[in-house]
Amino acid sequence: MSAAPRAFVLVAVAVAVVIAGACGTTYLDAVVGGGAVDAAAPPVCRQGQSDCGGVCAVVREDPANCGACGASCDAVLVCSLGACEERCAGGLVACARACVDLGSDSDHCGACGSACAEPLTCVAGACACPGGRTRCGEACVVLSADPTSCGACGVACGAGMVCSQGRCAGSCASDETDCGGSCVDLQTNASDCGGCGAACSPDAHCVSGVCQCAAGQGSCDGACVDLGHDPRHCGACGNACGFQGVCASGACQSSCGPGETPCGGACVDLRTSSANCGGCGTSCTGGTYCAVGQCVCPVGAEVCSGFCANTASSSANCGACGAACAPGQVCALGVCQVSCPVGLEPCYGGCVDASADNLNCGACGVVCFGGTSCSGGICSCGAAHTYCEGVCVDAQTSNTDCGSCSHVCVGGTTCVAGACVCAAGLASCSGVCVDALSSNDHCGSCDQVCAGKASCQDGACVCPSQFTYCEGGGCVNLKTDAEHCGACGAACPAKQPCIGGVCK
Repeated sequence: MSAAPRAFVLVAVAVAVVIAGACGTTYLDAVVGGGAVDAAAPPVCRQGQSDCGGVCAVVREDPANCGACGASCDAVLVCSLGACEERCAGGLVACARACVDLGSDSDHCGACGSACAEPLTCVAGACACPGGRTRCGEACVVLSADPTSCGACGVACGAGMVCSQGRCAGSCASDETDCGGSCVDLQTNASDCGGCGAACSPDAHCVSGVCQCAAGQGSCDGACVDLGHDPRHCGACGNACGFQGVCASGACQSSCGPGETPCGGACVDLRTSSANCGGCGTSCTGGTYCAVGQCVCPVGAEVCSGFCANTASSSANCGACGAACAPGQVCALGVCQVSCPVGLEPCYGGCVDASADNLNCGACGVVCFGGTSCSGGICSCGAAHTYCEGVCVDAQTSNTDCGSCSHVCVGGTTCVAGACVCAAGLASCSGVCVDALSSNDHCGSCDQVCAGKASCQDGACVCPSQFTYCEGGGCVNLKTDAEHCGACGAACPAKQPCIGGVCK
């Protein structure tokens, strides 16, 4: 199969739908005196930007177009998550009154105004090529398919040749398509998903020729977002939480729930959030994900030069980190070979078993995150665990997902056998664990209150010396109390005092 030739620079997935030409004038261009807009033609805006009268604006942060084109914030306010506010939401920084994330914003990477040159993207506050790509000069390329850097940077294929599996050839393999000299699998390639040049949005995977977001995410404005935690798309695309609100479990709330921390308007679990791993803004990069507050590689992979690699199939790390195969060779079972053995299929210059490979599960580039493993070409947690918001949990013991996802044990309860229960010796009263032997509000049983001067001792309301506890009356002196004269509830007739426990 063949498609019309194209100018080839294999752009990273995170910017694959970015422009092929000028990117227009942004808000900060106008502030610091950037390039002028060509009035004769509309600007070509990047993904996530809107054309606001000839200016490419990010409406979630542009104070001149905050939330919508033309919606300008007062001079003393900033634009935070699409709303004019007095200050930026947690985790964001004001750059010329635009609230941005310095850890992931390619226009302000690590510092205000520090922009990443295309095709680099901002990863943890530094400009870099996304995983699976190699920087060759000013381009991020896939060495297994780039005809200008086939197998290694600068190794260009001759006229009429194509780059197939890291080597120059006269034609593509039977399961590949020629897209401008690059041999790709249209069923799995995120830059050419279903057709040459049909790029998936950032964070999306190409599965069977269709772009799909990861589990738990939705597609909003062409980008994959976490509807459970994204304050700009909380529960549904476009449902933004204001400055006072945070997004928790797909709903705008005034505060985060137990075990969650507000980060940039999103309620996240610092133990499992790959964008806030161990702390707000600490992103897991290079293919790692967050587990127990630390960035780790998927099962079976290790960090090689900043990226997770499976040394059994990585052509750049075959058998060991840095052990690259020669141009034209593939990595199979940790050994550089001429072709893939029977039972394995080619993926990015390596030979994998897509039915069991955690970095290529079911299709090339589909990674099993959150502790999942690839079984039968599907990422799953196994019978003993449940997949909850991107991580495998033991619903029998997890205090945040007890019995089912997002069922949080509160009030001092802990998860035992999938149910929130109180510790031995404690009772559950209105969802709170209490010691009924000493609680003045739940003495002996729930809602049994020790009134007045009484205190709970061994499950009974006890009064100081010379006083007796009477239900509804608290601690009374039976010798002088006209409502309880001589005994609890024995009231004296009107105007008769109680003397020595006798009404007189």
